[in-house]
Amino acid sequence: MFIFPILHFIFSYLYLNKLNTNRRKTFLYAATIWGFLIVISTEILSIFNALTFPFLLIFWITASIIPCVLFLKTPSCLHKKNKIPFYISEKISIGMIGLIIITVGMTAFFAPPNNWDSMTYHMSRVAHWAQNHHIFYYPTAIIRQLTYTPWAEFAITHFQILNHNDSLANFIQWFSMLGSIVGVSLLAEYLGAHRWGQIISALITATIPMGILQGSSTQNDYVGAFWLICFIYFSLQSLNNLKWINIIPAGITLGLALLTKGTLYIYALPFCLWIFFSGIKIHKWKIFKPLFCILIIALTINSGYYIRNYSLTQHVLPSKESPSIKNENFTLSTLLSNTIRNTIFELGTPFERINHLLEQTALKLHNTFHLDITDSRTTFGHKYEFSKHPFHEDHTSNAIDILLILSTFFIFIFSKHQRQLKNVLPYFITTTSAFLLFCLLIKWQPWGNRLHLPILILYAPFIGTILSRLFPRKLTLLIVIIIFLFSLPWLIFNQSRPLIGKNNIFTIPRTQQYFTNRPSLESPYRQTIEYIQSEKCTQIGLILSADTWEYPLWVLTQENFK
Repeated sequence: MFIFPILHFIFSYLYLNKLNTNRRKTFLYAATIWGFLIVISTEILSIFNALTFPFLLIFWITASIIPCVLFLKTPSCLHKKNKIPFYISEKISIGMIGLIIITVGMTAFFAPPNNWDSMTYHMSRVAHWAQNHHIFYYPTAIIRQLTYTPWAEFAITHFQILNHNDSLANFIQWFSMLGSIVGVSLLAEYLGAHRWGQIISALITATIPMGILQGSSTQNDYVGAFWLICFIYFSLQSLNNLKWINIIPAGITLGLALLTKGTLYIYALPFCLWIFFSGIKIHKWKIFKPLFCILIIALTINSGYYIRNYSLTQHVLPSKESPSIKNENFTLSTLLSNTIRNTIFELGTPFERINHLLEQTALKLHNTFHLDITDSRTTFGHKYEFSKHPFHEDHTSNAIDILLILSTFFIFIFSKHQRQLKNVLPYFITTTSAFLLFCLLIKWQPWGNRLHLPILILYAPFIGTILSRLFPRKLTLLIVIIIFLFSLPWLIFNQSRPLIGKNNIFTIPRTQQYFTNRPSLESPYRQTIEYIQSEKCTQIGLILSADTWEYPLWVLTQENFK
């Protein structure tokens, strides 16, 4: 019965498409409504211990009928514009984007969730909620299951309950990848890019190695990135037109972003300030009411989460797990050190010799500026060194994207023609400010590259706009083909979910794939479940450490107790 949430999105899209000629914008509207309903239904049903199959089914059937009826009864009142034929370069680029989306989607379908954080708390909290029939807090040693932002897991829970398994769990990230590609093309349009520039921006987003790997997982960085993109787009539209059709979605998507990922508080702040000061400049005092409404909507969406956290820890945001990753001093030295380390870490490659040179470069720069590269006040984890797992979603780098950002920035600065685009410089400054704010506030981490994903995506419209206006179409096509080819290893050799090789997702049993990242756990976990089964236990309590893989126990239990 998982089809009904999907039908709701489809019918909402079809209905809204009759009212709006821009299909990409319609996609964002439909996704916003869908995301909002996930929150409302989860919170309300939990109050009555009704987060169950029957009630979810009734909710989504009803929610699907409403836009379906509206679609059937509403005549199309907009004249369709004459479509401009696509150039061969555009068709090739769209084809490459499609190939990536389809391949990542196929990976998401055939592979189960098996990321470390997913096994520890993302999927474990989903299992608890489904069993408890609500999202209220329960006894656990893994505090992250309780206090971390939950929207992505809300969505997974709906599909898990309706489908009676986790075969669709990875698709929340995949859908967010698709939505981010759509949203980025709209941001490029706002920056002044023509259709070719918008397509380039979308392709750059699709080829980000970290995005490719995460797009088939149950992490939440791509989900948060999608809602942030929606918020930025709707907010920028609000600056041009102070209508509720833009203001309400801006508030909803800001709320959904904050409810998805803690780092989005940092990334969203510079954009909020940009919108605030731009709004004052354009609309004077009239901007305060819309901005206040956006803030109230966002906080209301998060209110249930805030209340639950405060009742447990006396803090509305996570407090027991997060302090260790916050910088302990906020100085220019901290900012410089983390900016150097984060940037160079993103330049990593699958080649150890190159990575060693990058490590030495980071060390020399720290010595030059009299900085400690292993300062515990700004470092979380081990010493500064590149991972031995370049195709893993927790560690991969994004060198091509960093080089594109730097090169297009210098082109922009030294090109008078490019600087004439009025929205490009403020957008670039705001995006860069978000990254610098992250470096100032958050410690460097060996797995920190995954937290940069929203920023890398937000740079894509800037890159696409500049490249499309600077070079001839044929040369730009060659550049994007090279970018696409460089992304293929991450598409094929995903360490957690490989498409080829002896341990590929098509030949290895699904249950075994849960342990791909920690194969040594499979045997003792199976033995534990066999013992529980032999003892005919009907109630099982767990005593675990804060970073234990809990979710495989749920999977094996369900498999053996059917």
